[in-house]
Amino acid sequence: MSNPQRLVLLALAVLVLATKLPTLATPYHWDELMWIGLAHRLAELPLWQALPGCHPPALFAGRPPGLYLPMAAAFKLTGPSLALSHLAIAGFAVLGVWFTYRLGTLLYGATAGACAALFVFFNPMYFAQAGMFLADLPVTACGVATVYWALRRRYVPYLIWAVGLVLLKETALAIVFAVSTYVLLSERRRGVAGALRATLPWALPLLLMALYYAVQKLTTGSFFVQLGEPFDLFQPRQLFAQLTQVTRWLFVEQLRWVFTALVVVHLATDRAARRRPELLLVGLIVLSSGYAFSVLYFLPRYLLPVLPYLCVLAAGALVELWPRRSVHVTLAAALVVVLALRLRGTDRPGNREWDLGYLAAVRTYARTAEVLERDYAGARILTTWPLSQYLRRPELGYVAHPLQAVRLRDALPLAASERFGVVVDPSLGDADGGALAAYARTHDLRLVDHLAVGSFRCDVYGRHAADTTAATYSAQ
Repeated sequence: MSNPQRLVLLALAVLVLATKLPTLATPYHWDELMWIGLAHRLAELPLWQALPGCHPPALFAGRPPGLYLPMAAAFKLTGPSLALSHLAIAGFAVLGVWFTYRLGTLLYGATAGACAALFVFFNPMYFAQAGMFLADLPVTACGVATVYWALRRRYVPYLIWAVGLVLLKETALAIVFAVSTYVLLSERRRGVAGALRATLPWALPLLLMALYYAVQKLTTGSFFVQLGEPFDLFQPRQLFAQLTQVTRWLFVEQLRWVFTALVVVHLATDRAARRRPELLLVGLIVLSSGYAFSVLYFLPRYLLPVLPYLCVLAAGALVELWPRRSVHVTLAAALVVVLALRLRGTDRPGNREWDLGYLAAVRTYARTAEVLERDYAGARILTTWPLSQYLRRPELGYVAHPLQAVRLRDALPLAASERFGVVVDPSLGDADGGALAAYARTHDLRLVDHLAVGSFRCDVYGRHAADTTAATYSAQ
């Protein structure tokens, strides 16, 4: 690594860590509960029990251990830590922007590489996920590293990164599949047998994971995810509806339409740009890691691994459409500023894990947990997931001691004799809040606290001896 590259890596690391430092101690949100829960479970066991067949089938949800195994090992040394787990993800975020820089530099030069890295980091979803203990950003980071080494035809570093990649999450298989297919198509001049021989080493991580999942199937009865509840992974009936959503999140949302427009104009006006062999690999990644979710269970963050390649192509287009350095640097800087201003995102239904709006949900839950721990520590509390987990598990960062919280789904049907001293009706949960409000009315519980941050709120129903007026907390 040259001295200029070391300086770029240092600058990117300082940028990422400085901007994510405020979120290191942020309580876990939504699906973080599952991923960090796997690390907590394994930290209480010998680490080798993460292997298929060495633990009860549902204990680790059928997930490969690449993310939670190292975290469990760290927890064994330091004890559970919010900051440590989020720092690990911030480290992956550094890797993601660094290898995006290197990929952009490889294809279009150092200026394009720097622009692509900033485009990735200041994308609202990437920026938000850089503070959350979920596997999609690590898959993104290791994926772009894998692709970088594959394009350089450096097999040993490719193999190391690709094996680490596929151990993170099932969706990571798509990146290695795309690379292997790219090699196969690139070597077709050798004939079928020659192309297959050339491809086999690059597909080795897929073969290793095929063995892993075969053992898992034999020992647990399931190849992939086991969540302990009904889960429809394959959803072909959703093809047309999800096709639109996937396209929107790949090429339109969060200013991606600007990147898409730059790439389209560049390809339309520059014949040499259309002849780049790397475009085939990008197309394969878009299909396998993007449009596969037209028939699979879909969340927007599942498409995050495609983002670096769109940013690299857009940065390359910017540099080549406006060759004067002063022009393309000015345009790139303006775009980065606009991206940074949009990090908070816009209100829309859901848990807001795609932008910094998730912090409003966390603050709402945290304030609610504070009130419940202070005023209703001994009460039985009826609410929905995930608040029920937040209140029962101090390691998630919301309470100092476990509260007696029950998930609405687990309490149904509510028996006439069942009594809860407090009902909490959140705007964000896994059940219709109307049932909670109805239970509160039926059992003579009244609204005693209304806690809201932004568009998220929690209504607390209980009995308050001193006051008949609901207290209100709100923040922006």
